[in-house]
Amino acid sequence: MYRNYRSCLDGTANGANMGSELGYYPRPTATSSKITLDNTPALATIAVAPSTSGLPVTSRLPVTSTAGTTEAIVNNPGSSIISPEEKAKIKDQTRHLDNMLSQIDELENLMKTKIARIDSKEMSPEIKLRNEALRGSTDLICPPSAKIVRIFTSSTFTDTKHERNMLMREAYPKIKAHCRNFGYEFQVVDMRWGVRDEATDDHMGTELCLKELRLCQQLSTGPSFVSLLSHKYGYIAFPRSIAADEFESLMTQVEDPATVRLFHKWYSRDDNAVPPAYILASISTHLPDFISMDRDRQKVGKEQWWKESEQMQHALESAATRVFDQETARKYIISGILITYDHLITSISANASVLVF
Repeated sequence: MYRNYRSCLDGTANGANMGSELGYYPRPTATSSKITLDNTPALATIAVAPSTSGLPVTSRLPVTSTAGTTEAIVNNPGSSIISPEEKAKIKDQTRHLDNMLSQIDELENLMKTKIARIDSKEMSPEIKLRNEALRGSTDLICPPSAKIVRIFTSSTFTDTKHERNMLMREAYPKIKAHCRNFGYEFQVVDMRWGVRDEATDDHMGTELCLKELRLCQQLSTGPSFVSLLSHKYGYIAFPRSIAADEFESLMTQVEDPATVRLFHKWYSRDDNAVPPAYILASISTHLPDFISMDRDRQKVGKEQWWKESEQMQHALESAATRVFDQETARKYIISGILITYDHLITSISANASVLVF
């Protein structure tokens, strides 16, 4: 059908023959008061007034062929006319397509609604991971598949010494043998067994603990954290970096001039930082014996550091509680153990892999 229309529009040889079938008639000639439809049998003669404007003479009267089956309105010479039956058919098809598109839109909205309801419900991490994979997500983090149980043990240094030693002698060997029977490897990380002097020298103890804790959470297919709590609060580490405005506000509340000089000895302003900050120097910068290979000299260096750090820590805690609100002051008075707990609170696997005694 499209080729028939195209032939008529192009004026090809076939177009003249098909014109009568499609209700198309060639351009009339207006040489007299009567016009004759060219290239057609003597179907009809239409009397019209001659054109005075020079424009083609047209008529809007229906023209009927001798067969009586085709009608055309000669209102746009040179163009094809679609029969009413074909127009009705096209309208029906268009209406049908519109209904199909409407049904597709309704189905898509229904699927989105159901997916949103599923996402809003409490689901295990495994089910969420499966659903994301089925949706085609490419940035998924799959849970560990290695058969390893790796536990990070957290406790204070001195008041849980006997408990940790008992775990080391009695419990861990039995747990390791039990895991081996099921094809699992059992590993324990306890930072109280020793942190390298280099890490302590650069004040990296807290960062190292958090790094090991995250590694245990990533690798362990079972429990990943065990904490032993007792009477002590735990060691409070100095911030490695303090914002310049906060540091200067803190110094206004330190009453002892010797302590202020001590702070400026260990903290240096860095204007290249954004925003500017005071950076804590490594211990060996001012106390080289802290990392000496000679045990006696190392002992002297460590004693001097603990003396100066204790003096600064008391002043820092007192100043922070007077200058800042509770939330801001917390980072200056929080112990390393509580920092690890803060990390665990935000962990998605805390309920399933953390034990506290």
